[in-house]
Amino acid sequence: MLPPQIRRLTMVQDLKLSNNPLHHFQLKQLPSMTALRVLHMRNTNRTLDNIPPSLDDLENLAVDQAFMLLAADDIDFAENNLPAVPEALFKLKNLRKLDISGNKIETFTIPEGSWESLETLNVSGNEMKALPDGLVRLVKLQRLYASDNKLTFEGIPKGIGKLVQLLVLHLTRNNLELVPEGITRCVRLQRLRLNHNRLITLPDGIHLLPDLKELDLTE
Repeated sequence: MLPPQIRRLTMVQDLKLSNNPLHHFQLKQLPSMTALRVLHMRNTNRTLDNIPPSLDDLENLAVDQAFMLLAADDIDFAENNLPAVPEALFKLKNLRKLDISGNKIETFTIPEGSWESLETLNVSGNEMKALPDGLVRLVKLQRLYASDNKLTFEGIPKGIGKLVQLLVLHLTRNNLELVPEGITRCVRLQRLRLNHNRLITLPDGIHLLPDLKELDLTE
């Protein structure tokens, strides 16, 4: 699928390889493509075994080493078999958009200083009972998709109201009975989807979202 000659395409900025069963050795071409900004590898049989955690292991060169040679800002690792978030992803300083939906992730921690430029995060379709507490440090986040997980009231960070740039929040098909009051401090929120949960009530301050255009409570 990826011939050796692809390494000569040093001006390519957008590479989409989704829905191809890529082998580990084929990824060794990527570090030569130093202009890459967008790398989509949805449904390409990636696992933690073929995304080595060590960024310094040049004998085992793979996607994570490529990331360090890129100024990647758009990564799509959706619909693979990942049980965890690859450590390499936390080292991407310019990352603006990350899609890790449709994997097998149960939990993860966002190291302090990581993903400070992130604007869109999609963790839908995993096995998560809680969102990471470090999420509240992502002050540039505008879109958060966390539908089709196992999230409960306790699994929503108490400081979610710090995400003052948040425009879109999708929490469809989780196990929510209540929604944290902190969501009402996300004053730029325009789209809030809470459909197909177990909601008993909404926060008293829901009316404090002046820009809200869509509120989905469908059962």
